[in-house]
Amino acid sequence: MALTIGSYIVDPRDLDAFPSILARATLLVPAIALIASLAAVILATVAYWTGAKLSFIGFGIAAIVAGATVGLSTLGMWSLARTQNVIVSPLAHFTRKAHIKEFPARVARNVVYGSAADGTQLVLDIWPATMPASGALRPAFIRMHGGGWINGSKSEMANWNIWLNELGYIVFDVEYRMPPPERWKSEVGDVKCALGWVLDNANKYGVDPSRIHLTGISAGGNLAMLAAYSMGSPDLPASCPAPTVPIKSVVNFYGPSDLASTYSSSPSPAYIQNALARYIGGPYSEFPYRYKLLSPITHVSASSPPTLMFLGLNDRIVTRDQADRLGKALASEGVAHEIYLLPGADHGFDLNWASMSSDFAREMVRRFLLKHD
Repeated sequence: MALTIGSYIVDPRDLDAFPSILARATLLVPAIALIASLAAVILATVAYWTGAKLSFIGFGIAAIVAGATVGLSTLGMWSLARTQNVIVSPLAHFTRKAHIKEFPARVARNVVYGSAADGTQLVLDIWPATMPASGALRPAFIRMHGGGWINGSKSEMANWNIWLNELGYIVFDVEYRMPPPERWKSEVGDVKCALGWVLDNANKYGVDPSRIHLTGISAGGNLAMLAAYSMGSPDLPASCPAPTVPIKSVVNFYGPSDLASTYSSSPSPAYIQNALARYIGGPYSEFPYRYKLLSPITHVSASSPPTLMFLGLNDRIVTRDQADRLGKALASEGVAHEIYLLPGADHGFDLNWASMSSDFAREMVRRFLLKHD
């Protein structure tokens, strides 16, 4: 089993397979591998002294695999942090800190930001800033949840909202419509509707209309980039009457940039192809135009906002190629961007708020905003 899990760590794939689930949990909380390694050492020692040679060899291999998993993932992230002069905590890396589930009383829940053509009331949560204002108006983040375009809900992984609030940002955490039926224009349309609502209500909430940022995780990161890069495009309109909104920057956490290549090359094809087909209405072979139109790199231009992206090198859904494609497209148009590939980090690495990957991402977001806000 240790060898099987190890193979799913070295070669991340098949998100829903049981060994893959265990491998992802190990990368998310390395203490699992550390405990497994120590247990295997103890069992190998017992086997050695009792003369059980095959058991000794088996437990010995398990100890080496588990130990190597811990060592390589930890050292890789530690090395990256050092190259960027970021202070991270290896000790905290071996603990687990989950995101809050109960929200502060200051959060306004289910505020209506629009009404879609099908009559759906579109809602978001408003997380007011907690840092004292340095001026009359505050910057804002519009944030989108993940879930493969077919699952999830607003204000998930809410520690990000609290952290941004502490930096002085108001966060508008958006609920967007998901299938059924297919929502290939509705999801980004809802994001643009929310953006327009924030701009129209900037005075009410004390938002600086020139400092509106977008962020999202996974599918939400894809939607954040898509909304920013296609702003004003008649092919992807807002789902309610909304003005064009100038976007200050985009922060993308492991969201794909090219849906066509994601459909064909994801390490978890069963998961991603099902999700994309439900979101877009069918496979890439039937709807190539839709897949291209919904790919952020299709809309990159010289006027695209500065972009920051994080992607784990052990991500079992989104490949490194997605970051490379995005970086190439942005560079060709002269758009300021930073892309960080995180060793030993899987899809959803920031689920563990205490991990070195999460520490690193927070610091790089902070630095990025100092330059682009």
